[in-house]
Amino acid sequence: MATEETIPQLLQGNFQKYGERRTALRRKDRGIWKEYTWKDYYNRVKHFSLGLIDLGFKPGDRIAIIGDNDPEYYWAEIAAQAACGSSVGIFTDSAPDEVKYIINDSDSSFVIAQDQEQVDKLLRIREEIKKVTGVVYWDPKGLWFYNDPWIVSFTSVEEVGEAYSKEHPELFEENIKRTKGTDIAVLCYTSGTTGLPKGVVLSHNNVLGCSRGYVGIDPWYSDDNYLSFLPPAWGAEQYLGIASGLHSGLTVNFPETAETVQDDIREVSPQCIFYASRIWEDVASTVQAKISDSTVLKRFLYNTFLPYSYKIETFKEQKKNPGVFLRLLGFIGYVLVFRALLDKLGFLQVRTAYTAGAPLSPDTFGFLRALGINLKQFYGTTETGINTIHRTGAVRHESVGQLIPGSSIKISEDQEILLKGSARFEGYYKKPEITKEKVTEDGWFHTGDAGYIDDEGHLIYLERVEDMRELSDGHKFPPQYIEGKLKFSPYIKDVMAVGGKDRKYVTALVQIDFANMGKWAEDNRVNYTTFTDLSQKPEVYNLVQSEIDRVNRSLPERSRIKKFLNLHKEFDPDDAELTRTRKLRRRFVEDRYGELIQALYTDQTETAIQTEVTYQDGKKAVMETLLKIRFVE
Repeated sequence: MATEETIPQLLQGNFQKYGERRTALRRKDRGIWKEYTWKDYYNRVKHFSLGLIDLGFKPGDRIAIIGDNDPEYYWAEIAAQAACGSSVGIFTDSAPDEVKYIINDSDSSFVIAQDQEQVDKLLRIREEIKKVTGVVYWDPKGLWFYNDPWIVSFTSVEEVGEAYSKEHPELFEENIKRTKGTDIAVLCYTSGTTGLPKGVVLSHNNVLGCSRGYVGIDPWYSDDNYLSFLPPAWGAEQYLGIASGLHSGLTVNFPETAETVQDDIREVSPQCIFYASRIWEDVASTVQAKISDSTVLKRFLYNTFLPYSYKIETFKEQKKNPGVFLRLLGFIGYVLVFRALLDKLGFLQVRTAYTAGAPLSPDTFGFLRALGINLKQFYGTTETGINTIHRTGAVRHESVGQLIPGSSIKISEDQEILLKGSARFEGYYKKPEITKEKVTEDGWFHTGDAGYIDDEGHLIYLERVEDMRELSDGHKFPPQYIEGKLKFSPYIKDVMAVGGKDRKYVTALVQIDFANMGKWAEDNRVNYTTFTDLSQKPEVYNLVQSEIDRVNRSLPERSRIKKFLNLHKEFDPDDAELTRTRKLRRRFVEDRYGELIQALYTDQTETAIQTEVTYQDGKKAVMETLLKIRFVE
């Protein structure tokens, strides 16, 4: 292991160690799981890498990859690295302009695209991405009759590479040997919460250094299964799914589609799983909604034993012995209630589950652990990798864990978290000035996050420094903390807490959970037609207010929400209201809904908003909607 300093070298080592004896990747296709051994993995990377070289890929070149989690994504990325190049990931739901920006900014020479949808995006911007010499697709559906030499199939590149390997039998192995830890492995673009996305340059040393530090604390084993669900364009999946998967030699599983993931995860029953915090919030909401809709007996058992699970979890957090009687009640609750629930969720065999992306609220975190999910939170950035994680036996609901080996942390005078470590990035691609602004001369990276370290070495994340809000009387409140507590409700999918130096109290823009609220409306005979119509029903406002009242009781008086309104639509990354990793673009949303927010600080009981609607024939219309404003006692 000490001699394997790059991702392709790790792959080669696993191929030599496991060959055809172990499954490396497993993909569900048309309801059937297809397995790839380590030999298959190695050969697919080899042939694609040599195929790229035959097409003109040179050392130092870069490929852009736009597609969902699939083996081809892994093969293409490592193939480029094995050819002494690198890759850059693009989120599949990126608009053509976003795709164009990343391709041009990263100087990519090839684009690897999943399907017809992504290929069509590239064809639309073809004249604006002059450096791209070819597009390779891996899902041929709908592309059979595209007669364009600029577009070729994944398998055809592999066939070219296989023929090339016969003419140059030692080239692939020689290329792998030439790769160095200091080589650029991947560019991961930031979410762009504060401006245009920036290309974070990560070397093999950065990626593997983070993975080694993390796996050293929370080991994965070669007979484990991991579900690859979050996009590899996100740095966290690079550290876990790709790097840690290679370090441990486990099997990486790819669900068929996002819609089938719940069924697929039950079939895989993984030991390791990683969801973004928003997905865990959806899991918690789904459980609560399903329980409220279950039989009287199931609700009785659930409500009887859940408090005991909470008590056991509290004892664990305080490092105390729950006692024999409480343990017995916990065991009975597991057998009668929670085992079946975990099985339905696909988490029955999960040894460790992870959350990141944005801090999970203590309410949601504690609830999921009380269900029996060994959920752990970690903290890091694309630029510095994973820096803290919950250790077994030291899980604190309000913290994001303790430092992993190789990382250092300190808190500045204005409470900003500063990080340093072996996984720290090489800089922002073609942006030395911004790199210099974010990294001090002695190597500390400015995260822009506010937090502190407690007496036990746990990092407590508070909020983005720029997002901390101050009211007109000087009282400061953390919007994200309030939002997290509200999103614990099964009826609230998203929310933005609002305040400011020129405002006397806290208000909120609420986005209802359409699926759960719709089911509640049907059960309670509340008629509705659309999302907008349902959101403005008095009964829905009453239900949302009851959830706000619940949260307000746990907040200081000056931090409580005094007014709110239900939005007429969902926050949408295509409208730039969310990043591609589903983080709220707070400043953008505040500007976009400035008139709504201003209305919350007047005596108005309703306010109008105009929405542009585009019909299927391309025609557009402007519709005006009245949104109710509710005062909270």
